[in-house]
Amino acid sequence: MRVEKDGFVLHIEGTWMEISNKYGVLEHGDVAADPEDVPEGYAEKALEKFIQQHSVSEKGNPTCVKKVAYDGERKEYIQLQAVLPVGDDYWTVQKFDNELVYMGEVWSGCKYRDEVQDWMHSNFDIESCLMAGVYRDSKLGDCTNNGISAHASDLYILAEQKGPFEPEDIRQCVYIEWRNCCGEQYIDCKPAYFPKRWYMAGGNFLYTSDSRFREITKSKYPISIHDRYEGRQGA
Repeated sequence: MRVEKDGFVLHIEGTWMEISNKYGVLEHGDVAADPEDVPEGYAEKALEKFIQQHSVSEKGNPTCVKKVAYDGERKEYIQLQAVLPVGDDYWTVQKFDNELVYMGEVWSGCKYRDEVQDWMHSNFDIESCLMAGVYRDSKLGDCTNNGISAHASDLYILAEQKGPFEPEDIRQCVYIEWRNCCGEQYIDCKPAYFPKRWYMAGGNFLYTSDSRFREITKSKYPISIHDRYEGRQGA
């Protein structure tokens, strides 16, 4: 039996079950004593439950701690999410890539929220950033095609120069891009979320009066936010 959804595959052979995605087998084990004991519709329900429990939360809650980290081995930013499973006394830290695809998890051995936050800082390169404001044209409305600056009042700048703020969600973060355009240097910022997408200017700008903005961007003026994407949202 094989069921697929959202990039995950659940495979049952006899009584043995495996759930996998592009990062390999994520969960496995026996589901019954006899193949005939596997309930009808079990695979679909089990996969749906797994996906719900291994997706990035939209908003933090008392049993969820989110952080953005830099993975030196992968050379990219990743999303971390510490969760306290129902009925468990210890926090587990889930890892997601920059497209929010689940990669795996690590048992922290921590019982309390403040402990697991310290543990995450000790075991991952947690990002600390400068936060800057989003400026938009109040008359034209949103031209980003629901880009990350469409509803945000502030975004976090991921850079070597650190700042005082720790973003919770990679969907709140941008990185600075410098490139030559018609013989002149052009500076913009792009989302760290789905960084391989072909983004374009959506009409909004990023700026803060904090002097570190100029140090990071090499610009004393607001920079264009390139977060408009016209392809399929899942690509």
